[in-house]
Amino acid sequence: MQHKNHNNKSIKVEGRELTTEEFHTWLMNNVSTDQEKQVTRRLWNEAEGGDTMDKESTRRIWENLQHRTAKRPSKGRTVYLKQLQRVAAILFIPLLIASLFMLYNANRFFDLENAVAELRGAQQTVYAPLGGKLKVQLPDGSTVWLNAGSKLTYPTMFAEQSRDITLEGEGFFKVQTNKNKPMIINTTGIDVKVYGTTFNLKAYPDEERIWTQLVEGKVSMKRHNSTAGKEHFLKPGHEGVYYSDLRKFKIQPIDDLSSVGAWIDDKLIFKKEEFGTIFKALERHYNVKIEVADPTLLKDLYDAAFQGESIQEVLEIFAYSQPIIYKIHKRERQPNGFYGKQKITIKRDKTRR
Repeated sequence: MQHKNHNNKSIKVEGRELTTEEFHTWLMNNVSTDQEKQVTRRLWNEAEGGDTMDKESTRRIWENLQHRTAKRPSKGRTVYLKQLQRVAAILFIPLLIASLFMLYNANRFFDLENAVAELRGAQQTVYAPLGGKLKVQLPDGSTVWLNAGSKLTYPTMFAEQSRDITLEGEGFFKVQTNKNKPMIINTTGIDVKVYGTTFNLKAYPDEERIWTQLVEGKVSMKRHNSTAGKEHFLKPGHEGVYYSDLRKFKIQPIDDLSSVGAWIDDKLIFKKEEFGTIFKALERHYNVKIEVADPTLLKDLYDAAFQGESIQEVLEIFAYSQPIIYKIHKRERQPNGFYGKQKITIKRDKTRR
């Protein structure tokens, strides 16, 4: 069996400097049963598959392992822990777990299979604050940019057969290609199956439409939790729209491919969008509360593009071109001493048509 050279750093074990290949041989020579050899070999192969952990995940997992083993301290075990702390910085997490299993095998205290299950079952949730954005690195190396008011939940370690995550809000994805292990993005209405690609997914729970815009690669869409539902495949340069109220899909070409994910650069681009949808985007982008006195305004369609303007400047542009009047209220101090969101009221200007 051939092994990839994960890095060029050496590992000090029992007073000797070992290469990654020599460390693998040392591991295999320090297990006593066929079952342990099988587990070690499987974890090593998983590490070669490329599922790595970021530094923060490594730190939290390592602290958890230390907590679990602190109940039965020994001098020899302390020495090994110090060695493994150095190993943790340069090895893949599955390989680290395999090492711990060998070192604690004599006491039968550390259950490797349960540890792997715990890692795969552990979930992390990250948020992009209102008025901001967030960049996230997933365990497989995929990258996600989260738009304001979005939430992403993903496992500390992906499962063997799939990469399942959950999105509430909007994200721009660059997913590592793995045809044998697709990524499944769960939203409030649909599931998006990703085979390795670049795309934008907009799925805010308070909006009736879910948008998937494909820049390159291959994705499919189907209704959430529908095992028999039809998969709707997208081609690059196309977008899929799911109307949750009608429970229907629509696939169409993207008018302007350069606008996909433009929000990452603080660009707000609206193409034939309802005023109500635009107001929600402005609320998240500027962290304000917009109240519309005339509900008939919400269904009007508009084209607009902004970058760098303040909320007042954006409202001035709308008021100049559309029959609306707006008022920006002062932020009110709450009983807890903090100030609430800035409130904006909008109504129709009946003196204009």
